[in-house]
Amino acid sequence: MESILIRAPRWVVSLVASGFAIFHAILGLTSLGANQDPTLAIACLSIYLVAVLVSIDFFTCYYIPKWLAIANLVVSMAIPALLHQQLDPNLLSDSSTWYVMGIGTLMGVTALRKHRSIAWLGMAYLAVQVVAWGGLGSFFSSGLIGAFMLVFVAHALSVGLDRVALDIDKFNAETLVSEIALASTSAARLERQQLIDAALRGALPKLEKIRDLGGNLSANEVSEARLLEAALRDEIRGRQLLNDSVRFEVNLARLRGVEVILLDEGGLADLDAEHVRELLSQVVKSVRSVTEGKVTVRAPKGEDWHVTIAAMRPGVTLPDVWLRLK
Repeated sequence: MESILIRAPRWVVSLVASGFAIFHAILGLTSLGANQDPTLAIACLSIYLVAVLVSIDFFTCYYIPKWLAIANLVVSMAIPALLHQQLDPNLLSDSSTWYVMGIGTLMGVTALRKHRSIAWLGMAYLAVQVVAWGGLGSFFSSGLIGAFMLVFVAHALSVGLDRVALDIDKFNAETLVSEIALASTSAARLERQQLIDAALRGALPKLEKIRDLGGNLSANEVSEARLLEAALRDEIRGRQLLNDSVRFEVNLARLRGVEVILLDEGGLADLDAEHVRELLSQVVKSVRSVTEGKVTVRAPKGEDWHVTIAAMRPGVTLPDVWLRLK
């Protein structure tokens, strides 16, 4: 995840971090007299400033490129090696060992920006160089402890940012899934409503005729009204159990005198379209095979199967059709 380094305005973060890094360079400038070769000291100061300011200011995403992290490691190794050749370990001061906290800052930035192993490698090499140059006492007098604490805090912040990024990714993924499910439900509801509206529009002329006749219908018109009422009930209760093939076959069955009941209780909601088509094709075949009696097609929710088909005839104990489709 390529996210902004921190939620505060970037220029504020960069300004504060750059100011902290430049402070160590200012200490180095005030101690040029402690160096046998001030020109070499100035060169080390310049290299440090370029490395740390580029690492702080030149990349807006959370991490810096690996090549820059390796370059920072080389800088952290080179500067002490060059300065130790001309500094007297017996004349240590906070300003003459500016590079210790300076490299701590550089490695802290490197750790914070997702190259923690490289940062600790640089700090380990710095500690070895300082102790080899100034003895064990220099570990405490040169500022190494503060530099290590700086990198430790940066490491902890980096780990925390990684966890936040993972949590954000997880939240975004869950939100996307919820939005897709909501959109799918809304689309299905809209489609269902459109189908019901279409069915009602198709039934409206017949309903108006029944109204105009005051209910005085012929036997044929009564039969048509019952089929119409059953079809409207299917659109309301059948939901995902309906497609054009099922509607056609159910209508033929009713014309044969078979009572057909369709009940969608949510059992098909989590299935993909292809699976639903396969189940409905089996529903069509089963309804087609029933010649008399009653057939009930249900899509129960929370069961191990998705569709139940049961066909019974009056006076017959065992069902003609009894299927549980998965």
